[in-house]
Amino acid sequence: MKKENGIVYNALSLNEIEKNNFYIFEMALLRNKQNHV
Repeated sequence: MKKENGIVYNALSLNEIEKNNFYIFEMALLRNKQNHV
């Protein structure tokens, strides 16, 4: 467990958050490409 900026998290949950954010970002890019076709 680490505490940074008042947020307590462990390495695994932080990794999961980063993967989820990346997935959401990728999906948004795909949607943008489809909208511009």
